[in-house]
Amino acid sequence: VSGPGAAFQTTGPSHDSKLPVRCDRVGPPRGERNSALRPTVHRGDACGFNEVRSRVTAPISIDIWSDVACPWCYIGKARFERALAAFPGGAGVEVVYRPYQLDPSLPDTPRPLKDQLVDKFGPRVEAVTRQVTAAAAGEGLDLRFDRAQAVNTLIAHRLLRLAERAYGPEVQRALAEKLFGDHFTTGSNIAHPAWATDLS
Repeated sequence: VSGPGAAFQTTGPSHDSKLPVRCDRVGPPRGERNSALRPTVHRGDACGFNEVRSRVTAPISIDIWSDVACPWCYIGKARFERALAAFPGGAGVEVVYRPYQLDPSLPDTPRPLKDQLVDKFGPRVEAVTRQVTAAAAGEGLDLRFDRAQAVNTLIAHRLLRLAERAYGPEVQRALAEKLFGDHFTTGSNIAHPAWATDLS
């Protein structure tokens, strides 16, 4: 996962070959390395792998710390899920989203995200948003900075936690996708109780 927002770790027994993973910002401390994979690796292509044949010996659990208000977390989610889908045994991997607030000081009253970004980046804001929008489009995501609202994401994280506890990781992953889309594409106020009630 690239970009400054997301961080993840794997849990389980250790494995005898490291997979090529990049994360630009480390979140919570890493646990023990995952041992559920014992891959046979044939090297040779540009990425260092021609083929990976893996024998799953134990369940794999991946924790991802991200914020639904972080565009790079949204982009990283799409890239991670594409890589996971191409990974042998990826269907058996359990992915859990953990709470991380990009800016916990934001109020529950929304303001246009573009205005907040102007305060942060000044005259560079147009270049910054164009770069992020282009990166998102490359993953099939539609980021609308003209619609998105800057607001506190605590309610969204509570919903994600409830979904994981009550319904499991698969439902939580679907909810995370919905939250990202509502925030960045639709421009919903994800701190409004009525929105949270309708979503649940």
